[in-house]
Amino acid sequence: MRSLFKTVLTLLFAAAVSAISTAGGRLLVVLDDLAEKDSYGQFLGDIAARGFSISYETPKSEKLELFHLGERVYDHILFLPTTVKALGPNLTPNILVDFVNAKGNILVTLSSKSTTPSSIVSLLSELDVVLPADRISSVVDHFNYDTVSASDKHDVLILDTPTNVRPGLKKYLELPGGVLAVPHAAAHALGASQLLTPILRAPRTAYSYNPREQAEVVDADELFAAGSQLGLVSVVQARNSARVTVLGSADLLQDKWFDAKVARVGDKKVKTENREFARRLSGWTFQEVGVLRVNDVEHRLHGDNETNPSIYRIKTKVSYSISLSEYSWTKWEPFTVPDQDALQLEFSMLSPFQRLDLTPTLITESATVFGVTFLLPDQHGIFNFLVNYKRPLLTNIEEKRTVSVRHIAHDEWPRSYVISGAWPWISGIGATVTGFLGFCALWMYSKPTDKAAGKKLRRLPYTPPNPAASVHSLNMARNSEKAQSMLFRFREAQAADLGIIDVGRTRRPKLITEVDSIPTCERWRGQVLKEISRKVSRIQDPMLSDYQVRDLNDEINKLMREKYMWEVQIRNLGGPNYMRGGGKMYDEQGREIPGAGGGKGYKYFGRAKELPGVRELFEAARVKEEKPLEERADLRRHVDAAYYGYAPDEEDEELLAYEAGKERLAAEHMLASKGAADVPDGWEPLPGDLGDGRAWELPTLDEVQQELLERRRRKLLDQL
Repeated sequence: MRSLFKTVLTLLFAAAVSAISTAGGRLLVVLDDLAEKDSYGQFLGDIAARGFSISYETPKSEKLELFHLGERVYDHILFLPTTVKALGPNLTPNILVDFVNAKGNILVTLSSKSTTPSSIVSLLSELDVVLPADRISSVVDHFNYDTVSASDKHDVLILDTPTNVRPGLKKYLELPGGVLAVPHAAAHALGASQLLTPILRAPRTAYSYNPREQAEVVDADELFAAGSQLGLVSVVQARNSARVTVLGSADLLQDKWFDAKVARVGDKKVKTENREFARRLSGWTFQEVGVLRVNDVEHRLHGDNETNPSIYRIKTKVSYSISLSEYSWTKWEPFTVPDQDALQLEFSMLSPFQRLDLTPTLITESATVFGVTFLLPDQHGIFNFLVNYKRPLLTNIEEKRTVSVRHIAHDEWPRSYVISGAWPWISGIGATVTGFLGFCALWMYSKPTDKAAGKKLRRLPYTPPNPAASVHSLNMARNSEKAQSMLFRFREAQAADLGIIDVGRTRRPKLITEVDSIPTCERWRGQVLKEISRKVSRIQDPMLSDYQVRDLNDEINKLMREKYMWEVQIRNLGGPNYMRGGGKMYDEQGREIPGAGGGKGYKYFGRAKELPGVRELFEAARVKEEKPLEERADLRRHVDAAYYGYAPDEEDEELLAYEAGKERLAAEHMLASKGAADVPDGWEPLPGDLGDGRAWELPTLDEVQQELLERRRRKLLDQL
């Protein structure tokens, strides 16, 4: 109750105090000449009437500075078109970016009648807003132009008032049923940044061109952009909620277009909504609307008055509430979530365990309290109550409260007699205890019969203890030692000979050639492979010493030799040949073991390659000795007459006569063929030479693989 009373007092105090803007009222207007402000008299007058303190400076002013002693001198900046190419040392792109990072707001106006300064181009480039390379392009539309003032150039666009780019947004800049006059606009294009929001785009029939270089002919390939790609009004809201607005037409803010009457082709004259649109656009840029404030955040156990505890228990109900206000021009008002949108709470650890919609529970004159009640998950750890509400045209809200969630304590579990599922177990315990007590009572109160009555007792003679027997019994106390005794091994061998136990199922045989069963060989080979995989995985451990690594590498090589012997035995018995192709082996992590599939000789695995003396062997093997070039005499040493085709065996008369006859027949056949040649006996046509117009057909990769698979299947069937 105390926290709620404090929240209400805070909200009442905030409602009683009104401010010009939540970011401050110091506005800097940058223009070429102070006389130009008369053209924007109504627009600047509306801003001054809202309580802003306006300062006018030129770009080259020496006393102009945005920061003094690390603090902002101005809260907002309005850039009007200038004729200079650069804004001077006090308005560099870095300073402007620092101004935005310090939560300053900027309204940039462009015009096709003047070149955009390089500082503005660089600033917009940092915000992922692209301007034409010539910086003086103009937007024209031959279908949506003002027939009164631009009947020839068509550079005064008549557009409907903007609407939101998607549902679920606040309607700060919407003016239903109105029209805007956008004269002498300089377009821009938007990148893929999530911080950008288009407000007004050009129609599909508009395009941007350079009137100086493309006055007569407009080449489509040289256009900057066309249609809805052209942005006329766009806004950027940084992650710190600072705002930057890009207005493509500075003339839209002039007095002559505030009260102007315009007409589309074939329509009547109507009055523009430029003045109201300029007021709303500047109000949003200077944070007079669309500003959200978190008044209070509370979380508690459901039904408990203790607020914001630091620890909760799993599977308990928790209530969460957050108070939000929205600033609208002169006062704080209750915040209402737009239609088709939701304010959500995330209860998360590393990822959200629950995501819940917050609903209004209390509405006051200046705030709305949103809340939800939910059950904590059955998971202990460090959790966060997170409200992450980031929407276009609204300042960002990211409120996080960290709490701990513990398990149920030992004295908080319900008693067993309360749980109905435990009643059968409790009954069994009671029956067991009752039966035990009854048996004890029956045993103690029952007198046994004395069958040995009347018999004489005989005293046994005393036998001294044997020290050797006691020592032997002491040494043979462990089961492992008993298993290694001579008698135990003799009994085990005798039982194996009689067929009572199968030693082959428990111990891998040493004489591999005596195993005459293929499944048994494959089972022992699989066991060897598993041991190799485990030892190869273990040899990668950096904690092993060099001696342990050497021992492991020796054991792996020994197992590799044993695997080879099992594969030889399997092949000799008529089983599959595992040695062909050197099948791949993998360790426990699924990595291929290099050199384990085949080959002979001693191999090094894992860290064994880094042992002293081994590393030098591998490095020496990588170095290839450069072989000196042979001299020409060395090259000719092995060249004889046979190299040039004068071998004695080729001078046989019968061979020469046979070759001459074949050459004569081939020449006669070639001269006689004018169309389709007669095919000699024993010749087969190549693919594509059948005369049906089909070209050579090469088999595909799938057909080659299918043929190879078929050949392997036939070969296996032949072996079986």
